Amino acid sequence: MNRGWRMETPPFFPPGIINTFRIIGSCIAKGLMEVGIRLLEGVLTQEEEELKSELMTKKYGSENWTKEGCKSWISGL
Repeated sequence: MNRGWRMETPPFFPPGIINTFRIIGSCIAKGLMEVGIRLLEGVLTQEEEELKSELMTKKYGSENWTKEGCKSWISGL
């Protein structure tokens, strides 16, 4: 019989405390997201992705970009 340490319930925490930490963490994450702070950097919400796509289409969709024009735009010339 293996009576070794179990990862999900360390011996120095009382029973149920790990789940309590998970609940507290998810509540903090939810609260931050409600005020506009996301824990994952560089990830856009669905609404932000749609807005980005719309803005890119409005900015670049009507113009005829050639290879040379694109290079000069990137270099700032």
